[in-house]
Amino acid sequence: MLSIHGLLMNCFMGSEFVDTKTGAITPATLKVQLLCDVPQKSGDTKKELITMTVKEVALNDIYKSFIGSLVRIPVGVMANGKSLSYWILPNTRPESVSVPK
Repeated sequence: MLSIHGLLMNCFMGSEFVDTKTGAITPATLKVQLLCDVPQKSGDTKKELITMTVKEVALNDIYKSFIGSLVRIPVGVMANGKSLSYWILPNTRPESVSVPK
């Protein structure tokens, strides 16, 4: 299992989506934003804001309680060209982590 570590910056509800051809409605989903350290080839570290989807909207209050905290979250990852797409695995919750010394 892969996990992503970062500072939980924000939680918000995305918009519902209506397919213009079929009229099917995809319900709104919970979005979570993490500020993560991304290692660079030069040895430096770049800060990157990563937005991920949480399928369980009912977890909104749990994720909001971690805003401003360093967390670890189990994720799925998919390559999309030269970039990576992340999503939060079903039935998972953030876990507080401490800052390494």
